Amino acid sequence: MKKHIRRWMLHSQRYRRGAATIEFMVILPLFFLLGLVVWQLVLTGMAVVDTQAAVRDTVRVVSTSGDKEKGVKEGKDSFGSPEGYSLKKLKVKIEGEEVLVKATTKIPLLFMDSSPFTYQTQSKAPMLAQPVFGQANMEAPKGATSLGTFTLTAYTAGPESTGKSPGDPGYGVTASGAPVSEGVTIAVDPSVIPLGSRVYIEGIGYRTAQDTGGAIKGNRIDVYMDSLTEARLFGVKKNVRVMLVD
Repeated sequence: MKKHIRRWMLHSQRYRRGAATIEFMVILPLFFLLGLVVWQLVLTGMAVVDTQAAVRDTVRVVSTSGDKEKGVKEGKDSFGSPEGYSLKKLKVKIEGEEVLVKATTKIPLLFMDSSPFTYQTQSKAPMLAQPVFGQANMEAPKGATSLGTFTLTAYTAGPESTGKSPGDPGYGVTASGAPVSEGVTIAVDPSVIPLGSRVYIEGIGYRTAQDTGGAIKGNRIDVYMDSLTEARLFGVKKNVRVMLVD
């Protein structure tokens, strides 16, 4: 009888050890997966906080100084250089009397072999200062031909500048056939600057002569801008040096 009891006890002990091992093998992956989920939530939270900080600081600087480049730099500095996620876009636009900043951050999925997902946010603030003229960081090109000094104004694709509204034939299309593009398009007098020419404008940077205008005669250039408010705030800039690049 005692032998049977001992055998039963030994068998029970072996069974319990085996069951415990099986339970451990089952629970271990679950703990690992739970850890990944927790870290994913932490990583996502950090990315959201950093992105919102970048947008907030960019809006503040542009709103109070009018300097887009300074605002973007401040926003990127606020975001920093974290590991695990990255700031892909930080755009500034002046709409009406407001500054609009949009940001996009890419966040990887830790427990799935797939493309990272994106977090997007934006913020607005009243425009308290005029946009800064002369904030182009590019140096004047070597070997370029001086065209003299010009008077600069700004225009948009809207009815205030072109008489056309969205949906009208030719809206947003330049005299050269190219669509208007902020940072690229300028309107010129073709007898002074041929269409298709690339020029360097002091304080502005590189632009391409793509458009013309009834009031654009002689040494005058109209700089295209998306925002009507920004175009109006740009005003008139006189005696600005312009160089022909190609």
